[in-house]
Amino acid sequence: MSLAADKESVTQLLNRISAGDTGARDVLFQSVYSELRYMAAALMRKARRNHTLLPTDLVHEAAMRILHADSLTSLNNRRTLFAVAAHSMRSILVDYARQRAALKRPTGSGRQRTPMDEVLEHFEASERCSVVALEDALVDLREQSQRHHEIVVLHFFGGMKFTDIAEHLSISLSTVEKSWRFARCWLVDHMHPD
Repeated sequence: MSLAADKESVTQLLNRISAGDTGARDVLFQSVYSELRYMAAALMRKARRNHTLLPTDLVHEAAMRILHADSLTSLNNRRTLFAVAAHSMRSILVDYARQRAALKRPTGSGRQRTPMDEVLEHFEASERCSVVALEDALVDLREQSQRHHEIVVLHFFGGMKFTDIAEHLSISLSTVEKSWRFARCWLVDHMHPD
């Protein structure tokens, strides 16, 4: 299937979902599954190459959030679907990190260790920041600039290429590249002020 035909079919499926066709949700998931899995794998590679959590697990959790949400009916094309997927995957990691932090108990005190614990620990070690601290900084960045925030989420969590982000946001490639550089510096300064 060509990229143009694939874009059209995703748009058609989203239109069918908006029209109330519940069967279109399953067809949509099947048609975008491999790309969602690629996004999840790219995000998890940032964490660690040999962790036990599979990209499939993250894709299924994200798919549950996306495909069963009422907001799915408001999506109108492939780019918006994958932007929502990037936000969803980020949200899953942040939610899990917050739940883990809320327990305030070490793993050895009765709480069963999960594959997501391993992913978060290695993500935080490789990025040298906690997922929650990154999320807090992203919230502050969003208050300063929605565009910079969106570029970080789409590229870092969604694995989108700058050219795809430029098309999605209807801005130039050079604007995306400059915004990415600025946002990275801003986040580093914000998370490590010393």
